[in-house]
Amino acid sequence: MSFLYDRLMRIHLITAESPASRRLRFGRLIQFPQLTMPLIAALTPPEHEVAHTDEIVERVRFDAPADLVGITAPTPSALHAYDIARQFRRRGVPVVIGGPHATALPEEAARHADAVVVGEAEDTWPYVLDDARRGGSWSRFTCRAGRRRSSICRRRAGTSSRDAGTGSRSR
Repeated sequence: MSFLYDRLMRIHLITAESPASRRLRFGRLIQFPQLTMPLIAALTPPEHEVAHTDEIVERVRFDAPADLVGITAPTPSALHAYDIARQFRRRGVPVVIGGPHATALPEEAARHADAVVVGEAEDTWPYVLDDARRGGSWSRFTCRAGRRRSSICRRRAGTSSRDAGTGSRSR
């Protein structure tokens, strides 16, 4: 499937690490970078602007302009990732969340984001960008399978971004 991106987007990709997770990584010298977001950045069409924040090395800048935020997080950093998502969503920026925790608990992750990527993001990233380009048509929480074993899940109809930002949910 081929996608046409007629609207430049400023995309902020975030590798979330909670303070406790950062302490653990530094204490055990586990400081290797996660490669998910650099790979997603490389898969993003060149007409978009992409910034990446890896919280192992820098703090998230909430004042940086963004049209879309993508967050990946392991389970120990999930609550921290949800807090990051909430802060961006309060600013009106749509958030897509993925990673090991979101894949294991997509319904939980959906309460904190406009869309959830389940499984490997490489196959679904073009769909995420296409939905965002169309204005964030996150109308349902359904999963659409990619070519391999991944999917994008969108919010259920009737669940507003404002409701999702506070953790409440409509059914």
